[in-house]
This record gives sequence, C-alpha cells and structure tokens, in this order.
Amino acid sequence: MTVSKRWIFAAVLSLASIPIANGQSSLPKLQPEVARNLFGVYAACKAYWKVMSQCLPSGLAPKDHAQLRKQFDQLQSTGAEHMKWLAAKAQLSPGMQQKITDGASSRVLGAAAGKCDSAPSLIQEYREKCAALFQNVASAQKEVPPAQQPSEAETSESAAKFILSTCYESIDNVSRVGSYARMMNWQVLTADQKNLLKPVDSTFFEGWQVDHDGDTYVVSVSRGHFKGRPTEVCQVSAPLRPEPILSSITGTIKTRSVGTNNTGLATKEIFELISHPSVKSAVMMVERTAETREFFTIAFMGIK
Repeated sequence: MTVSKRWIFAAVLSLASIPIANGQSSLPKLQPEVARNLFGVYAACKAYWKVMSQCLPSGLAPKDHAQLRKQFDQLQSTGAEHMKWLAAKAQLSPGMQQKITDGASSRVLGAAAGKCDSAPSLIQEYREKCAALFQNVASAQKEVPPAQQPSEAETSESAAKFILSTCYESIDNVSRVGSYARMMNWQVLTADQKNLLKPVDSTFFEGWQVDHDGDTYVVSVSRGHFKGRPTEVCQVSAPLRPEPILSSITGTIKTRSVGTNNTGLATKEIFELISHPSVKSAVMMVERTAETREFFTIAFMGIK
C-alpha cells in the first residue's frame, strides 16, 4: 500500500469515532450570521465526504469497503439535514442555499482535480474541521434544493449584513474580528497576500479569505495613525456590484458624505459615521476601480 493510500486508510477508519445522532439537534441557538457561515462549512464538508467515498483504498475487504462507503453516505445525508436547520436559522432562500453549496463544491472538487492522489491534502484541510461539526446532529433526510439563483437584491442585502456585522461595531477594537475569524476557521492570507494588502504605516495587520454565500471576500484588520491619532480599521473586499450594497448599508446606519475623489482609475468615497455605538470619531471609505464594476473595497476606521 502506498503512502497516499495508507494515509487515506487511516483517515477513513477514524470516521468510526464521529457520532451521528438519531435524535433532534441539541446544538445551542445560533445567531443568523453564524448559522449562515456554518452552512457554508457544511456545504464544503459534504463535497469532501463525497470525494473521500470515491477514493477508498484498494485492497480493502468487501465488508470493510461497504461499511466505510456507508459511513460516508451517512455523513453526507446527516450533513444535509443539519444544513436545512442552519438554512432556516439563517433565513437562507433556496437560491442562496444553492449558490453557497455550488461554490463550496466547486472549490473542493477543483482541489481534488478528479484524482484520488489529492486526497491527502484534502484530508489535512477538512478532516478535523468536518469531524468537529458532528456532535448530536439531527438524523438525515435527503432533500435537493431547487436549482435557482438568488436575486441581486438578496445578494446585496446579505453582503451588507456581513460587512456591517463583521466590521462596523468592531472598530473600537479590531482584535474581536480576529477572534471571530479563528472561531469560524477563516482562511488566513498568505505572507505574499499580506505584504500586498498591508498598509505601509500600519502597526498591526491580519487578513483572511472568507467564503460567504458562494462568493470569496477578503477581510482584513489593521491599526495605524491618522493625523497623529491612533486608528482601528476593518476592511472588506467583495466581488460584487457596490451600488446596491452601499445603498443597503447607508440605509441601515447613519452616515454623512464627506467627499469623493476620482482619479480616473479609481473612485474613493468618504463618509462620516454618525452616532457610532462605541467610537466618537469614525469614517467609512468605499473604493472602486473604473475597469471592474463588480468589485469594491469598503473600510471602517475608528479614530481614538
């Protein structure tokens, strides 16, 4: 048995330690945004379990092969049941569920590239994360959501809620964003990505890639100075059209336009944040390039 097959064999045998409950879920109540993020994790794990069920090592006794295949099927169907619970908690429409599921599946299957030789790297990334999901979850009831796409209004509303919940209230102490990122297993940016995105005058910087509703966002936090005063900054870049998202944000929080700077290559809008709950002086900055209509960056800065 090759090293790759031994690794896969050890990983799939460990599935016996994952409890798959037959009763109702006893997980604590979740906030909608956390439920939405967990739905995306489950979607990726379902794709991972599907790949692993197709990459069982050769040479297994027929009984062992059938047992392991059955376990992977149980994991997938139990995951589908819990995803329904999470979708209801997060109030995800069928179209949004489909978009998140398709995006997660595409990333996992793309990493696998149709070859079982990729299984060890998938195991390293997903095994512990996916195993941790299963603690007293509901029994499976297979249900295929209808294949429809969410409307732009729904996508924009979801993006606005994510941006505000991630950054708006945290600019008094952006370390809370880092704590949440670690709790939700957001993917840390590489050293090269950090070097590219880190502000030159920052004294602290962290950044992550986040899969949200089928799109990949980049979230970063930093500390620096503005006119000699310490600042806390939380920033989100999203591959979406900014106008409806910005409209939703400015309709939710109080802002005042300070000005717009158009260089021909990019447009930056600055807004003062009025009556922020924890920072006396704060601004919101929105930047978009002239070439890319469906990508923008929004940053919230708290000035101490």
